[in-house]
Amino acid sequence: MNKIRVSIQWLSNQSIPKLRIKLLRPLLMKRYTDYCSEDFIASLEKVGICSGDSVFLMCSQDKIYLKTGKILPTQLLLKDLIHYLGQDGTLMTLCFPLDRENILKKNKIFNAKKTPTECGIFAEILRRKRGSIRSLNPIFSVISYGKKAQEFSNDHHQSPYPFGSMSPYYKLMTDGGKYLGIGVGFEAFTPCHMIEDYFKDKFKHKIYYDFPQEFRVICPDEIEKSIITYTRNPSTFPRGGYDPLYYFNLLNIKSHQTLTQSGIKLFTFTIKDFFDAAISIYDTRQITVWDTGSLKFLVSKKIKNLVRPLLKPHLS
Repeated sequence: MNKIRVSIQWLSNQSIPKLRIKLLRPLLMKRYTDYCSEDFIASLEKVGICSGDSVFLMCSQDKIYLKTGKILPTQLLLKDLIHYLGQDGTLMTLCFPLDRENILKKNKIFNAKKTPTECGIFAEILRRKRGSIRSLNPIFSVISYGKKAQEFSNDHHQSPYPFGSMSPYYKLMTDGGKYLGIGVGFEAFTPCHMIEDYFKDKFKHKIYYDFPQEFRVICPDEIEKSIITYTRNPSTFPRGGYDPLYYFNLLNIKSHQTLTQSGIKLFTFTIKDFFDAAISIYDTRQITVWDTGSLKFLVSKKIKNLVRPLLKPHLS
């Protein structure tokens, strides 16, 4: 039964979108324009990204291609974004190392300067850009570029909690940082794990092993350091699926989104708004993103979907 479910999911995630592109690409290419720098900048302004902002970026080229039938000019878009943020702005994105499994098994050493990232072409381009700063956590590193890159990243290895108060994720959040999803929404927002490290042992789900692990790390200056960090425990990590979009709606925070003329979705919110709302909903209702795949939440969503059409006439 499980193999059937996995096969169906694979078909829906891979075959159907690819078939859609194959059949509809001529129409999609007529519907959306080619990437335009001026249009992208105008769209950034529309969703509230400003010059001088600190921005956490997530992007999916695949989703953009499946929607528009066009290949995103990654280097040009990244250049436009950095130029728009200006000399006072800072851009950050995930830079988890390639081959993390072997790093976790201690079969490989994380080299902050040379180890490529598994987090996509945006992250890899930014990693190779002169002046970028990569944090030293060997499992959950980020890459930052801009005025506050060093400030955000320089203490990541000083705490065993990879998403804790000394992490780049947390520092960018307290600086008033914003999340920018390009082609993606909240479902790609990895800094949501800050909530787990905020509550540490009091968090209702067991995320990590009982004790942090020690890793050897080669710093950009080629000096080797010993770094201690918590790592995820697959046997206790929450299972059963989850619904990040439903969770985001429960938080009820302000967000902005728009679609560029080239069909690129931009989605933003202030990260501190998320953090405060997530802390509040945990304190008052013990709800986490991991709970939204439970039977209780699935039944609740079904009931709301059934009741909502009945309430609309009365609400209007």
